[in-house]
Amino acid sequence: MEWAGLLLEIFTGKRPTDKLFQENLNLHHFVKMALPERAMEILDNSALCEEVTGKAKTRHEGWRNLTIEQQECLICVPQIAVTCSADLPQDRNDQAPSRWSFQRS
Repeated sequence: MEWAGLLLEIFTGKRPTDKLFQENLNLHHFVKMALPERAMEILDNSALCEEVTGKAKTRHEGWRNLTIEQQECLICVPQIAVTCSADLPQDRNDQAPSRWSFQRS
């Protein structure tokens, strides 16, 4: 699904054509490898408004301003995008995101 790839770009600040993605590594796999433990490391807080991140100068400063619930919500977005942008169509979940439920760990 094209929207899933776009969400990955928006939330990571990376493009599929970035030099980071060579050989067998692509944006989808990059995000999938980070989920869920390292999700906050790969998310780009420039996609968030200043009211949420404050006057943060670095990515990590911006995340410190978020509550645990806000962080968990943000992590769900790339989880949904990864599931819907799997390489093989039979591996994709085509359900509308509004019908999904992710359990908190």
